[in-house]
Amino acid sequence: MIVGLSRSSRPCVDGGSALTVSLPGCNFRCPYCDGGMPRGCAEADHSEAASRLRAGGGGAVVVTGGEPTAHLGLPSLLSDLKNAGARVILETNGSAPRVLDDVIGAMLVDEARMNVTPGWGAGRRAATGSDSPASALMESIDIAVGAGIPCELEVAAVPGIAGPDEIEAIAKGVSGHRGMALLRFDPSRASDPRLRLAEPYPGEAMRRMAAVAKRHVRDVRIYGLL
Repeated sequence: MIVGLSRSSRPCVDGGSALTVSLPGCNFRCPYCDGGMPRGCAEADHSEAASRLRAGGGGAVVVTGGEPTAHLGLPSLLSDLKNAGARVILETNGSAPRVLDDVIGAMLVDEARMNVTPGWGAGRRAATGSDSPASALMESIDIAVGAGIPCELEVAAVPGIAGPDEIEAIAKGVSGHRGMALLRFDPSRASDPRLRLAEPYPGEAMRRMAAVAKRHVRDVRIYGLL
């Protein structure tokens, strides 16, 4: 399996950094995302990621996409990473709860990050380009929480798609959940040319949305501010 390797710019729960393993391709077609490997990734066979970990004595690895659960080779990749001493953090859009249940049940995932796609209600198809229902995401969240692994919900704040009202609706939909990450939209990654010209929400607007989300979710963090 060909993957992209890079270092994560986002700190782990323990404050450390992580190796990021990116898998290309996604079953969603979100207009604010390119669905591929982030810029700066070095392409490699997935065995190279395991080799790097062994050489460094293990550590945290974020497995992301695209959408990792769309790849048949995901269990093999995760197994190799675990055998190399990795603490595996899986980022997913939650559209494949059965796959998630299998890899968590096999003890191949230590932590989950769920991309809660804007368009929680009627606008979901327009926001994702997919017919995957929000119920699949909720089932995936329940699987991770029920397994007792940390599960952070990721929400991208995208002008015209996910603003203050949508962020609050999402927070209400997962009311009582422990953690949410509010991600500042990056226009350079948008697949829709119109969104490449959009201005991300300023820091103060992001902080206001986080404050509203905190009425429903216990811990809300903001990522992407300069």
